Amino acid sequence: MTTHDEERQIDHHAYIAATVAVFVAGAELAITEWVSEAWHQSRLWTFVAGLGAILFLFFLVFRIIRWHERRWHRKEAKRRDEAEAKAIELATVGCVDGIWLDVIYDIHTKQRVEGSVIKIQSSGRGFAVEGFAFELADLEKDPTKAEHCGHFHGVSRHWDHTGFVYAYEGKKGARQMDKGAVVYEFTTLGANRLIMSGVFFGFGLKSAFFIQGKRIDSSVKNLSANLQKEKPLLRDFMLKEKPATLQ
Repeated sequence: MTTHDEERQIDHHAYIAATVAVFVAGAELAITEWVSEAWHQSRLWTFVAGLGAILFLFFLVFRIIRWHERRWHRKEAKRRDEAEAKAIELATVGCVDGIWLDVIYDIHTKQRVEGSVIKIQSSGRGFAVEGFAFELADLEKDPTKAEHCGHFHGVSRHWDHTGFVYAYEGKKGARQMDKGAVVYEFTTLGANRLIMSGVFFGFGLKSAFFIQGKRIDSSVKNLSANLQKEKPLLRDFMLKEKPATLQ
């Protein structure tokens, strides 16, 4: 089964081939008639003129096709670039790009483990995710001075109408490397407000975790330097949020 882009290319080349065929057939008839009449007057001149006419038509058609192909490919490249630059709209909740806060709970103990500031950004290529994890104890002391205890990033190529799944790589503390899989599911509360629930398994952490989060900004450009704006908000969110799904 051919894709939409393949169908466009098939139609495009078929159109060019049909146009060239009609043009060449008409030119051939005209040249044949002219040569037949002129042959009796001057055979050498007719041969040279006929050859010149054929070469002229060849290069003319070649230049027209080349110009048309270049123009078409420029338009296709622009269309692809625009499609890739456009944020993904999930069918049920719309665009989920932005700055998120989440709280992470151990699935077995139901205890709060840590919280994260997450940036989600999408394009035609998929979702890119980057996050910084923090311990609540550090945030409670002084959120502006709290250092992140972990960092992770990943890319998703698989999504449906409510969420997406991605593989991540990250680092916990100074030495512990980690990788695993994450599932996010989003819910809209109206007025551009979104919340998130999900799970992830870390192979390096050797455990599974439950996630609850909310979006605090729909623009990834508003992520503050050193997360100075987001860390106090994360502290408040971690203190208030309860693992309702795990009760």
